Amino acid sequence: MQRHAPIPASSGEGPGRPRRHRLSRGGNRRLNAAIHRAAVTQLRCEPRARELYQAAITRGHTRREAMRILKRHLSNTIHRTMIRDAIGARA
Repeated sequence: MQRHAPIPASSGEGPGRPRRHRLSRGGNRRLNAAIHRAAVTQLRCEPRARELYQAAITRGHTRREAMRILKRHLSNTIHRTMIRDAIGARA
């Protein structure tokens, strides 16, 4: 799997290092779409997901950034579950 570094996107925001970055759109689109559907469903039905999303909004993130935070949390949870299941299958 090829990973791409964030691309600076804040050219005219003043001196110093860039504050905003554009994310790479590469990757597994079907998997990304599935995680997005899971995040939307979680926001509708799961209080913990709503708390995570609202906490991000409260910290000053945009709705889009808050959704990205929720999706990252979900993908990390999915990955940990897959690893745990793979280790359990070997035992």
